[in-house]
Amino acid sequence: MKLFYIILICTLFVDHKIPNVTHRKHKCCDLIVKKIDAPDWINGRTVVFVEIKNIGNSESKPTKVKLFDLDLSITEALKLELDNSIIEIIEENAENHGHYCQEDSYLFDTIFMNNTGDYDSDKYFEAFKEIPSLKPRESIRIEFQIENYWIYDPNCEIEVIIDPDNAIEECDKTNNKLQFFAWG
Repeated sequence: MKLFYIILICTLFVDHKIPNVTHRKHKCCDLIVKKIDAPDWINGRTVVFVEIKNIGNSESKPTKVKLFDLDLSITEALKLELDNSIIEIIEENAENHGHYCQEDSYLFDTIFMNNTGDYDSDKYFEAFKEIPSLKPRESIRIEFQIENYWIYDPNCEIEVIIDPDNAIEECDKTNNKLQFFAWG
């Protein structure tokens, strides 16, 4: 019986290590949103700088990056296990709009809501940038501009997603986005 447990433990250990070894041997790109700088107001527009990095071991292909207004209900924020300070921002937005977001408060099941519902307290916007191919460990800093709109009205909740159309092959498609939340 002891031999069975030893074999089982060894099998679990080996199985756990295999994906890491396979990932290193497999040639693929892996683009991440490394950083979103705090938005700034410059010459009548919101300006947001974003850093994208290829953490894979192969050169990426050129692709699109999307920045957009992120509207979350409190329930969605809790499911994402967001920090309490971020949930407070979402609660304030809901209260500013005169609607407290509970589980059934939003009309849609999706996090990526366009400005079509009655519960959206700020203007929906989106911006796109094309980025060139990136070599392994190479980064690029890109600038998004949202004309004639201050995205801290009332607070700032944005998301940046790389390759929103899933057009390029990557090692990991789960790490292609990052959110930014701040008080207005």
